Amino acid sequence: MLHSSRHDTQPASEPDLGLFRRMLEQAPGLVHLHDSASSAILYANPRFKEFFGDAPDLDALLPRHVVANLASAASAEPTTVTYETFSASRDGAVARLQTRANVFQSAPDGTPLQILCWSEPISDVFTEKRLRRKEALLRNNELLRNVGNWQYDLVTGAVEWTEGLYCLYGYEDPATRPAYVTPEFISRHVRAQDRSTLQVRFEAFLAQRQDYETEWTLVRRDGRERLVTERVHVVLDERGEPTALLGSTADVTDEREAVRKLAESERLLSECEELFGYGSCSMDAATGRIRWSRGMYLIFDMEIGEPALTYEQYLALIAENDRERVDGIVQNTRRTGGEYAYETQILTRRGNAKFITSQGRLMIDEGGGLLESIGSVIDITARKNAEEERVRQASLFQSIIDNSQAGIFRFRPLYDASGRLVEFVFSHVNRTVAALAGSDAGDLAGMPAGQLFTAYLHNGLFARYRDIYEKGGSERFEFQYQGDGLDVWFDVMANRHGDELLVNFLDITELKNAQLAQQQQADFLQNLVDRMDTALVLYEPIRGADGRIVDFRHRLTNPTHLRTIGRTAGEFYGQTILEIFPGTRQQGFFDQLVTVSETGQMQSFLLHYNLDGLDVWADTWLSPQDDGVLFTYTDITAVKQMQLAQERQSELLQSILDHIPTGIVLYQAVRNESETVVDFVHELSNPVNSAVTGSAEAELVGKTMRALFPDNWQNGTFHQLTQVLESGQPVRQEYEYRSHGIE
Repeated sequence: MLHSSRHDTQPASEPDLGLFRRMLEQAPGLVHLHDSASSAILYANPRFKEFFGDAPDLDALLPRHVVANLASAASAEPTTVTYETFSASRDGAVARLQTRANVFQSAPDGTPLQILCWSEPISDVFTEKRLRRKEALLRNNELLRNVGNWQYDLVTGAVEWTEGLYCLYGYEDPATRPAYVTPEFISRHVRAQDRSTLQVRFEAFLAQRQDYETEWTLVRRDGRERLVTERVHVVLDERGEPTALLGSTADVTDEREAVRKLAESERLLSECEELFGYGSCSMDAATGRIRWSRGMYLIFDMEIGEPALTYEQYLALIAENDRERVDGIVQNTRRTGGEYAYETQILTRRGNAKFITSQGRLMIDEGGGLLESIGSVIDITARKNAEEERVRQASLFQSIIDNSQAGIFRFRPLYDASGRLVEFVFSHVNRTVAALAGSDAGDLAGMPAGQLFTAYLHNGLFARYRDIYEKGGSERFEFQYQGDGLDVWFDVMANRHGDELLVNFLDITELKNAQLAQQQQADFLQNLVDRMDTALVLYEPIRGADGRIVDFRHRLTNPTHLRTIGRTAGEFYGQTILEIFPGTRQQGFFDQLVTVSETGQMQSFLLHYNLDGLDVWADTWLSPQDDGVLFTYTDITAVKQMQLAQERQSELLQSILDHIPTGIVLYQAVRNESETVVDFVHELSNPVNSAVTGSAEAELVGKTMRALFPDNWQNGTFHQLTQVLESGQPVRQEYEYRSHGIE
């Protein structure tokens, strides 16, 4: 920048610039020479004139404070002040200028007379403001829509992000943002399982040199995952080679969630409509468009997607005898607007009769014209059928109650002044109760029960009813009613139902008398069984899955059996035979029980049971009884043991006889009608006697003396034996016996 001495005293006039002027003519800046005294422009180069025109704003170009600063800088050295100003160009646009002002000529006191200014436009302020507004609008739009934009220079590798993209990645605070956005930085924010897929897709589209759109999961700075869609434009050079990528990334998480929730809501609505049998519809009068929900198609037995019924088509489906009434309701609402509701029956195109309720609203304009109608239809066929069935069942139930042999009535409580329940009042009675009271059923409603049945207040029945009512629940019991000329047994069932007591009873007097007689007979038989000397057990077979008998359960026994086995009734009943006597299977008694049960054939045998801690002899009978077996036996253990003892004694005696060196013979006397001994029979003979007589024991026993030894009558042997028998005194003597070949 050229300048002159500030102490030059030449008068202010347009200087003769010469070469200097020619240099300024070619200068790229906006140059002018300013006269301080007249505030006029002494010189302006062509670019200055082109930019500002003929009427530049001099105060804006050289503000007073700049002139004052130049004047205050009293120095021999050239003084330059650089400043920025705003000034309007010739087309009215406001430009921001950077100006360097230099004192070209000054007065002796240092006052600037001429000031040379060199200005350069920095920017168009309106363009800058518009740019800033656009940037602000872009930023707000990005933040509102969760969108960010970016540019990737494939040549230099530089990446530029908008404010919205930083916010999308979770870097709202500028202090947290990286100095440079790199591909590695971006990759860290891609969900791990999406990285390889996203890279392959990126390389494929880049190789094809075509724009693309993709979807992936972004991991924000705070770790939250967001679903984003990315649209990318590939910028190509004149050779068709990609040089840059321009992209827009949008967070669609909330949008997708909203779509999912909407679909879920529609699905739930559809399921609810189908489940509960209702549908909704609307009609736009301006366009005539009718919209049906899925439930409407189901109610009217139509295929989904068929054209919805018009009002006239719908009216034709209504039962003919109800069509006029329904149309009247709708038309009245059509004239005034508002809501309507009705119930009717339709016949669908498939021939199914259905009951429906319809509710809706008709909206009209100021002139009474229809704007829109909305409504809903509910299929109440099941409910109507249920109501009809309920009425039928109620009628049938009432008929059953009235004609039941059981007495049925309802009570409601009656309280005294202190709140104590003191009586019940009949609400309803059937014919059986009325007949028992000797009155009509209708006359008993509202009458206190004690007025008809005075005994019930004192015989405990009222107290029973009161307890059931106050405690709630139900109770069944038998009661003998004595009083009011009655002596009967009732089987009573009473339960509280709301604020009433519901009672039904059955006269079981005959049954009770039969039970008492049966019980008496059973007691008699049990007493008889209990006193029997014969033991008794009734077995019930237990069968497995294949139908075979696997055990027997004890159903009945008597004390004789319990004493024999040494058990109490508590230890016996409820147990099976194999649980108490497992040895019966080994001994064979169990198999005999099975045989009798299966064949129905009675068996009798002598049983010796010496297992499970018992040693019993029994004279046994097994008899089939329906599906069971009756086991009766007489305990002959003592007799059998005595018999066995005798047998052992006899065996011992026989052993002695067989081994004693003395001959022994036992004779049994044979008497005639006068009880005179006329002979003897050989009862026993030992080996020594057989050796002496020469006859085996078998040849002697059972034979008479007269038949074998007739000489004994002559040799005195018969006489001696008779004397011993008659006197009872033993005789011992020696004598010589010579007879029958014996010496």
